[in-house]
Amino acid sequence: MSTQFFSKLSQNYIELLKDDEYYDTTIEVGEDPNVKIFHAHMNILYYRSPYLRRILASEKKNNGLIYIKLPNILPEIFQIILEYIYGGILSLDGHDAPDFLKILATADMLHLQELVNYLQKYLIENKSEWLEQHFGLTHQISLQSNNLLELQEFCTNLMAQFPDKIFKSFDFISLPEKSLISLIKRDDLQMKEIEVWEHVLKWGLAQNPTLISGPNTWSDDDFRTMENTLQHCLPLVEWMEQNFGLVCQTSFKSNSLLELQQFCLDSMTKSPQKIFRSLDFTSFSEKPLVLLIKRDDLQMKEVEIWEHVLKWGLAQNPTLFLDPVTWTDEDFKMMKNTLRSCLPLVRFFSLSSVEFAQKVLGEDPNVKIFRAHTNILCYRSPYLRRVLVAEKKHNGLVHIKLQNISPEIFQIILEYIYGDPNAWSDDDFKTMENTLQHCLLLVRFFSLSSEEFSQKVHPYKKLLKHQFYEELLNSYLDPNREPIDNILLPRNMTVDNIIDSRIVNLNIVSIISRWIDRTELNYKFSHLRELYFPYQFKLLLRGSRDGFTPKKFHELCGGIHNTVTFIKLKDSEEIIGGYSPIKWETPRNWGATKDSFIFSFKNKDNFKDTVISNVKDLDYAIWFHSLSGPYFGKDINIHASNEFTDYDTICCKKFHYDKKIRDSGEKFYRRL
Repeated sequence: MSTQFFSKLSQNYIELLKDDEYYDTTIEVGEDPNVKIFHAHMNILYYRSPYLRRILASEKKNNGLIYIKLPNILPEIFQIILEYIYGGILSLDGHDAPDFLKILATADMLHLQELVNYLQKYLIENKSEWLEQHFGLTHQISLQSNNLLELQEFCTNLMAQFPDKIFKSFDFISLPEKSLISLIKRDDLQMKEIEVWEHVLKWGLAQNPTLISGPNTWSDDDFRTMENTLQHCLPLVEWMEQNFGLVCQTSFKSNSLLELQQFCLDSMTKSPQKIFRSLDFTSFSEKPLVLLIKRDDLQMKEVEIWEHVLKWGLAQNPTLFLDPVTWTDEDFKMMKNTLRSCLPLVRFFSLSSVEFAQKVLGEDPNVKIFRAHTNILCYRSPYLRRVLVAEKKHNGLVHIKLQNISPEIFQIILEYIYGDPNAWSDDDFKTMENTLQHCLLLVRFFSLSSEEFSQKVHPYKKLLKHQFYEELLNSYLDPNREPIDNILLPRNMTVDNIIDSRIVNLNIVSIISRWIDRTELNYKFSHLRELYFPYQFKLLLRGSRDGFTPKKFHELCGGIHNTVTFIKLKDSEEIIGGYSPIKWETPRNWGATKDSFIFSFKNKDNFKDTVISNVKDLDYAIWFHSLSGPYFGKDINIHASNEFTDYDTICCKKFHYDKKIRDSGEKFYRRL
């Protein structure tokens, strides 16, 4: 039998800590004017803290005492840590979340892993709202150590979900490469890929201040520089929250703060718009940009991701002009090098037509509000430098007025200040290419719409590998082109109230919607484009709920136009179905239409072998009968012996539609 008496043991050790008679170690903690001397015992410190063990082992006793200094720790925080070391007690009464983060950082510094694990879990479970509001600080601390994996994951998730929020509140160009890569890798990053791309470019340019913003003036060396800078990144977005900058910058400075890095990435993924609009994301380092853009759950349109990646890359190369038409080969090489890690992560095939966010606000037609960056304005214009130095920040922003300049003229001047890629030299492109070398592969360029590709990607084509660019270009031009392997799918954007289905996911709904609207020249690329939701799908009939009889089908679906039928085959992951633009009727008759189609998916997550079959014999597109369910030509047949019994004839074969959607034409069982 073994009995533990830890309570009394803890009490005695706390008493020992308070007793000044038997100490052999003096610890000076803090910096002037906040300095405090603590008395402790070498043997206890030695066994409780690996960090203090190394310090104590290197110090010699003087008059029987060892004297050490810990200037980077606040005395009030060290008092809490010391009580934990001696008594295993963590007293947080009277302390708030900022103190918890300081305690966590100190515990990590002293290698108190038990305390580190507890505080990470406590903060995430109980103080998540505060962590999100002060994302900069949180992210910074999370990246200080590889031991803070839970906090890093929290940050990563937040960045993926709210990238816009993070990037617009956070100077992302200072983000370390590791954070950038972690975020840009995520499929759940909630940001348009075009924004990821622009943010990655902005970051790449910021890492290469000699580059002009416009890649057209870049040299090959410039592109290599940019590609190298962004080689892991392109998937990031703008700023997270008001304090997200500090979090991200610090969290990725150390390989020990993996949990805090993950926290930052998660945060940006969840709210990309919130992050990018509140964050100067161009200060991100490459790593977090790449990590964010890789995520499938990044909640942002691919076109926005692409724009943010470009913006980041340009910020890493401030010598580049904004307009890539002016870039030289060297400029493109610089940008390509900056974004080399990000470009593969941008899901260009997912991009769709979108209106880009307006950058000019104001009701007076002669007054416009421009958003800019103090670091760029200061270095590009001595006049603006003097104005900005004289102004104070309000809520993190500097507001200046230039009443004697027309908005149209200032727009031209601002574009010159930021740079134009059309003016990039080959060296500029090489620099940018080197800067973005780890990011370029993470931007999902295939997600982009043809308009987004033409306007936002084509000017930077020198940043992309020639073969990849040709594949991307052909996806928009060639109706018979087959997608290449290993193309990143669109990000898993969170969209509510689109469909209530147990059979299909939002990817399939997006593909079907594109087919209905005929948005794609080549339907084989539909699954690679950014998710497309022009419609809300209202559930009319669910077989498991309403039954599988003709009576119920005509009761719930009769007289309704524009319906989509999804059928999941029993004991299989295969899904088949069809779209009917005309209303379902009961009298025995053929329905004519040129717009119906049938389809098949091998499963809801694999779209490469998807088949769409358009109606061939227009007068025999739909069959109506009181004993039939959804009946597409003679290609999908669903029939019953009477209207009150379950369907007993269910088969699929090629007849009135132009393609066979199943290898087998035999009867099958279904789940509507």
